[in-house]
Amino acid sequence: MIAVSAPLAAALAAGTFDAVADLYTLTLADASVYRWTSADIDVVYSGNTYTRGGSNGAPIVERGKIRQTSTLEVDTLDVTLLCGEGAMLGAVPLTQAAANQALDGATFRVDYAFPVSGAWEIIPARFIGNVSDVNPESTLVSLTVKSDLEDLARPVPPRTYQVQCGHPLFSPGCGLAAATYAVSLTALAGATTTVITATGAQVTGYFTDGYVILASGERATILSSSLSGGVQTLTLATELSAAPGTGSGVTAYPGCDKLMATCLAKFANLTRFGGFPFIPRKTSGSASGHNAGTPPSPPGTPPLHDL
Repeated sequence: MIAVSAPLAAALAAGTFDAVADLYTLTLADASVYRWTSADIDVVYSGNTYTRGGSNGAPIVERGKIRQTSTLEVDTLDVTLLCGEGAMLGAVPLTQAAANQALDGATFRVDYAFPVSGAWEIIPARFIGNVSDVNPESTLVSLTVKSDLEDLARPVPPRTYQVQCGHPLFSPGCGLAAATYAVSLTALAGATTTVITATGAQVTGYFTDGYVILASGERATILSSSLSGGVQTLTLATELSAAPGTGSGVTAYPGCDKLMATCLAKFANLTRFGGFPFIPRKTSGSASGHNAGTPPSPPGTPPLHDL
């Protein structure tokens, strides 16, 4: 049962409030928070402003039904962000930000808001979940959000015997700080929405699988990087909303192929390496499936055993 205040209980019984509004809170992986509401006016509650859809860069949010069960069942909420041409995520169009993976690792929360006696009363946390699927289109973004109960379905133990490191670069397990490896570049003439040329000195491949952040705050994954004649060329995995202007600042971050040699030579972080590069390769050398003479696995060997 949901506990509500006496005024709200009376209003519900009498049907004297106009409507119930949803409050949506989107929290990105970098801790940036965006708040929107389905109400036709902005809702201010607990010092936070929830912007009505279609105004001040907020999308119009449509969602599926929220179910409540007494079992440990992972619920899924389908959310559609109707962006039009004006919805923004910071300084970047929302559809473009979604295409550039800005919503990866985000959480989505739904609260209910009731107008009672000239004030808003909130029934909190009607749904909290993790964004598991993002599908951007030209004027909208579709999200699949799975409830926090999904965390109970994670494999135990969580790590796997594999050659490559299991820690994402700059994650707590990796232990490195992204700011330490940020490289400031200056865009040159001829940069496009998919290829950035800039002054630089990092070797070919240094930024491959990393990411770039423009002065506007827009972010994109780097598909490949090369260096020739003092010119750094960054080919992006997704298209930017606009090409960086000549002379504008660009911040690039390196990528990691998760191999032990890279961890040592590129990042000097071998004590945090989370792979198992010397596990034996699977062979058909004996009836028992074991071969005492199997050499260590070379880099790139796929995972074999769970911890």
